[in-house]
Amino acid sequence: MASGKISSNAGEYISDSIRAEHYGENVYYLDGETLFNFVRHNNYVSDKTIREKLTALVHEITYNRDVFKMLQISATNTTGPVFMSCRNLVLNELLTNPLPNNILPNDDLSMLWGFVAELNKHVTPARIKYDHPTSFVTFAQRCTDHAYRLEAACMKALQELSERLDLEFEIGLSQSPGI
Repeated sequence: MASGKISSNAGEYISDSIRAEHYGENVYYLDGETLFNFVRHNNYVSDKTIREKLTALVHEITYNRDVFKMLQISATNTTGPVFMSCRNLVLNELLTNPLPNNILPNDDLSMLWGFVAELNKHVTPARIKYDHPTSFVTFAQRCTDHAYRLEAACMKALQELSERLDLEFEIGLSQSPGI
């Protein structure tokens, strides 16, 4: 040890003595390579879960943007605005079990959830007011703008995750049915 390094014999002795200790059923000795692989696998699983949530949110936002667009167009018609239900399953899930704020801003999620909840209130025909169609156009435009901002944050987070794991990703977006 005079050189400041542990000799191979000393390292072997230390490893053997640690392995010989019984720490419990769920405690394992992890050497350098095993520990590195364990951490890497754990990070991969965590990143995969985050990636799945972000991808689901991008798909939900894409569908809802089509609903917002239809509201904007229909609000200027003489028949009045046409309301369809927005999807909010992923928004609800991410507000209940949020991702770290540095990955996806929770304030943006809350804001979009509020817009979607407000629009979903109007799906019942008895609640629709046709007095001010321009207010629906303005509201739908605010929803769309916020959806684009949140989608951009999702795409940025997905890109950062992919760069960290040196992966390539592609999200296939399909047309929303009935819109």
